[in-house]
Amino acid sequence: RPGLSPVTALARWNEMLCGHTIRGMFVTAIIGRIVLSRRTVEFASAGHCAPFHVSGEHGPVELKLRGSPPLGILPELPAHSQSTTLAPGDWMVVYTDGLSESFNAEEVPLDPAGIARILTQSFRTPADVVDALNLGELNHRQQAEPSDDLTVLVFGFK
Repeated sequence: RPGLSPVTALARWNEMLCGHTIRGMFVTAIIGRIVLSRRTVEFASAGHCAPFHVSGEHGPVELKLRGSPPLGILPELPAHSQSTTLAPGDWMVVYTDGLSESFNAEEVPLDPAGIARILTQSFRTPADVVDALNLGELNHRQQAEPSDDLTVLVFGFK
């Protein structure tokens, strides 16, 4: 709904799931709200991977969100959110653990440090960011089979 904060949206989603999940199963989520007039993004996380803010000035910075456990585990979630402002040419990169937990043949994960290394180059479009991450993940994994699904969302402002 318009005006609903990410923290409130996660809490409502958690209320719907709590008591209805299969034992040992859970849902991670990250919800964001973009305020176009201020070029800000407000995030709330429930057990999800921390996004990256990729800046031409500072490079990739992992946004260490003060999150809560995955959805459906606790009846009430701690309410934490964080905001960041995107300058022209900055990118916000949100991804699933299929990227950070991509394992090579030696069972070494790509992990956030590996993702940051991939994101140090310059990108012209969101598609360039996604292509670099896909290629970086494939190069890291080499011949090993993927261990999880992989989703990447990239956006920025002109």
